[in-house]
Amino acid sequence: MAAVQISPARASRLAIYYCLLLAAVWAFSQGYDRRFWDWMAAHLPRRLATVILGILPVMIVLIGLAVLQLPDGRMHIAFLDVGEGDAILITTRAASRSWSTAVPAPWH
Repeated sequence: MAAVQISPARASRLAIYYCLLLAAVWAFSQGYDRRFWDWMAAHLPRRLATVILGILPVMIVLIGLAVLQLPDGRMHIAFLDVGEGDAILITTRAASRSWSTAVPAPWH
């Protein structure tokens, strides 16, 4: 059996995420999404509604991905199989990266 240990802070964020996901699925099943889109189409100019519905979600996702890439203060070591050889990527606490490759000698 596999287990993953997470900190209490990450566990609370995960719980909030699943609660929001559950609320969104429930709202979608009740038809609240259609009422929301109809309200936006009736009360907002078309260009503003396009910006809100099109660009804003993309920006939220991109900002979220950028936040997830911030250094967490720990060292990370990744062992990678890159085809003919192996590679090691070391990311330090200060977010500096070191790359090391090992390629087999051509006579072996």
